[in-house]
Amino acid sequence: MSEIAESNVSAASRHQTRPANPDLTSGELLSGRSERAGALFEEALERVRQRTDRMFATLMVFQWLAGIGCALWLSPRTWVGAASSIHVHVWAAVFLGGAVTSLPVALAALRPGAALTRHTIAISQMLMSGLLIHLTGGRIETHFHVFGSLAFLAFYRDWRVIVSATLVTAADHLLRGLFWPSSIFGVINVDSWRWLEHSGWVIFEDVFLLIAIHHGLRDGALDAMRTAELEALKSNFECQVAERTADLTAEIAERVEAENRLRLRDCALNAAANAICIVDRPGSVIWINPAFTKLTGYSEGEVIGQNPRMLKSERHESEFYETMWKTVLAGEIWRGELMNRRKDGGLYPEEMTITPICDAHGEITHFIAIKQDISERKQAEAAMLEMHKRLLDASLEAGRAEIAINVLHNIGNVLNSVNVSANLLSEQTRKTPVKQLRRLVTLLFEQGDNLGAFFSADQRGRTLPVFLDQMAERLSRLRDDQATEVAALQKNIDHIKGIVLAQQRHAKVSGLNETLDVIELVEDALRLSGHGTERNSAQVVRDFAPSLPAITTEKHKVFQILVNLLRNANAACDDSSNAGKQVTVRARREDGQVLIQVVDNGVGIPGENLDRIFNHGFTTKNDGHGFGLHSCANAAKEIGGWISVQSDGPGQGATFTLGLPVERRVALVGKPRCQSADRPSVPANS
Repeated sequence: MSEIAESNVSAASRHQTRPANPDLTSGELLSGRSERAGALFEEALERVRQRTDRMFATLMVFQWLAGIGCALWLSPRTWVGAASSIHVHVWAAVFLGGAVTSLPVALAALRPGAALTRHTIAISQMLMSGLLIHLTGGRIETHFHVFGSLAFLAFYRDWRVIVSATLVTAADHLLRGLFWPSSIFGVINVDSWRWLEHSGWVIFEDVFLLIAIHHGLRDGALDAMRTAELEALKSNFECQVAERTADLTAEIAERVEAENRLRLRDCALNAAANAICIVDRPGSVIWINPAFTKLTGYSEGEVIGQNPRMLKSERHESEFYETMWKTVLAGEIWRGELMNRRKDGGLYPEEMTITPICDAHGEITHFIAIKQDISERKQAEAAMLEMHKRLLDASLEAGRAEIAINVLHNIGNVLNSVNVSANLLSEQTRKTPVKQLRRLVTLLFEQGDNLGAFFSADQRGRTLPVFLDQMAERLSRLRDDQATEVAALQKNIDHIKGIVLAQQRHAKVSGLNETLDVIELVEDALRLSGHGTERNSAQVVRDFAPSLPAITTEKHKVFQILVNLLRNANAACDDSSNAGKQVTVRARREDGQVLIQVVDNGVGIPGENLDRIFNHGFTTKNDGHGFGLHSCANAAKEIGGWISVQSDGPGQGATFTLGLPVERRVALVGKPRCQSADRPSVPANS
């Protein structure tokens, strides 16, 4: 076999005088080559041009009929007063379009592949573009027909055709722009150089088309040379086959060994638990293993030769498949999850890996897809999500209940003061000297006309002014005491109203983003958590940075977090034996965030509990449930923020930090395996 290869190489060297340079033109490539290569090139070029002639013959007839339809739809009739007649556009579409169409169609049928036919078709195609522009009143959208026509004319691989078409369309724009501008530009008055702008865009496209024609001719010449060389190699190889028959025995032995290896590989693939499918480059299935049949319900005969799109569930957007094929066609491995459909119509989720297979030149030839049914895993994930949702709902309900209990507790404390004030007012009302005043009035009425003698001679009359002065002093003190109690009563009632109002402002449906003042939000949380009432022994210290920005977030969730943190700080101080109990609330801006800290000097947190304090169900309180801080952590994450804790240990207090963004804001990796020189086309989506 090595001798055959060496002889083939020597034969190839005899038929190739110098290595092909891909930057040369087709003529330069074929010059000095065999006549066979030139003949093959001309035959291929002739076939392309004949096929393009037939394509344009069909296209011209279709455009003619489309022009008639356009005229009948846009302006079928013209009116002069009450009388109407067929619009001139209809006649132009029928007769002028027929005249433009007939000659190229006839030449395509009688003289396909001729230069005259090509140039006639190019001129007629440009005239048809001008007719369609005229029929649509010079609409700018119809001008794109010119660019499409030029692209089709490039199929001829003849730059002279492009030049003919460009000259015709430039002349059409110039003449009609001067004498009938409304038919080409859609307006009556246009600048005299307007045709140059349109011609410039046509020439702009021509540059790229001429480059494409150059590359097409060059590639055709290269293909012709390769074909000629292959024919020469084949002829030389056939002459040497008889001389190398003895080597076939060794080759057969090697092939048997290779087949044994392939058979072993096939056994391993057939025994694989995951479904395996091999697809060729055009997108047809060429092999599946038994696990594929078990997964999808399709037999081997029903799948081989079919496109994998037969499994599509219509549950994914086209962009999903475009991304998948863009990845594998770039030589990368694609991994992902998708929903597919079995033969019986049932849907199932699968995890799939698509690996591109490349030949020795680095060009992709096949794709291997490995599939795994993940229905059980998805069901388990769904169950976990449902359980998480239930736990979160329970946590939120518990948080709301705690807030409600806190509100009732605060109101209860204030009601104690209200009750004391009410009792004092009742007691003071009972002690009012109404009876003494009534006896005094009765005594005066008993004197009748002897009041003068009563005040001058009677001992009781002489002491009466002293008694009245004492009574006035007593009534004055009673009035002042009652006014003080009424003021205290009013203050406590206002406090109750403030607590209820704060709760009402924050008892809203979560999920609604609002722009909030940070300090006002913290003050409401302090008020609702009971700070400032007699039951809180800790002193509150406010440390707010100046010029804090407003934040846009979910007010209800932030309020729930702050109330929970303040309540925990109060409890930590109440349980502590430290003197000078204090809760400090800080607010500042840092790195585009607003940080709110609740610092207490209470019982502190042991180091082993810091990592578990936000876990669901973890609590150190006898009556705790472990929902509060876990709910706070979840709520902070949901609104794009975070929460952390720091403590130096028992008795050293704790610092909880809530980070909130000023504004709420809401990828596939594969290692390249191969990369072809020419990016292949995307096969049908699977």
